[in-house]
Amino acid sequence: LIHTHCYMFAMILLYLGWYQLVKMLPFLENLHLGLILLLWIVIYLFMSMKRFYQQNFWWTALKYVVFSGIYLTIFGFIMMFALMAAVLSS
Repeated sequence: LIHTHCYMFAMILLYLGWYQLVKMLPFLENLHLGLILLLWIVIYLFMSMKRFYQQNFWWTALKYVVFSGIYLTIFGFIMMFALMAAVLSS
């Protein structure tokens, strides 16, 4: 989970850096880096889980779906509480 979280953070930083670069050089908008990063995140995380668990495709796919769902649910709740705390503190 820590590896996944660090990897997601690095990809978000890469995307934000790309977004700032596109603001300075508008012709780079034609390269859809957001979509490319999203696809790469899905593929990379699946490949890393397959290598870590050393199981066949279907067991890894099942674990990938379950763990991703749990991760996104927890992350969503944390973000919701953080946004609520920010709104209430202002």
